[in-house]
Amino acid sequence: TAVLAGDALQALAFEVLASAAPHADPSVVVEAVGDLSRACGSRQLVGGQVDDLAVAARVAAGVPPHPAGEDAASRIESIHARKSAALIAASISGGARFAPGARPEDVARLQRFGEGVGVAFQIADDLIDRDDEEPCSLVGVLGVESAAKRAEALLTDALNEIAALDERAEPLRDLARFAVRRQA
Repeated sequence: TAVLAGDALQALAFEVLASAAPHADPSVVVEAVGDLSRACGSRQLVGGQVDDLAVAARVAAGVPPHPAGEDAASRIESIHARKSAALIAASISGGARFAPGARPEDVARLQRFGEGVGVAFQIADDLIDRDDEEPCSLVGVLGVESAAKRAEALLTDALNEIAALDERAEPLRDLARFAVRRQA
């Protein structure tokens, strides 16, 4: 049921983007659809989920979650970047594309912002769920304090990406701070 719900929601996302076509520049709609399809595809969401499931399968088989010699923290961040962060970044950059006068450099800046906030958001989620013994969690690899510091560093870098944007970006900044600093 969860997979089917995900399929339905994904189709709905494309339907919403397609419904914007009569009111927007068709090339902008195509770019936004491209952002979303890449985020949902094999190199992002699906690939990240496959790697996440592989970690869980290793644990279920009684094998260490990460192969010897592998940088577990980098691997976990890669999984987070391809799942949560990819979807967050696509929603932000896709929305930015529809803004009147959107410049490619601003869209790219917002894409990077979304990627950083997305990974930080997932670390914050891992911090909230730290008692669940999730094998694909930076908290388990780095510890609570170091994982929290990593989330804050990613948030700072993300906010720096959009520092040049005017006060109209403040609600986005506030949302990012909330997403990363939430406690539950």
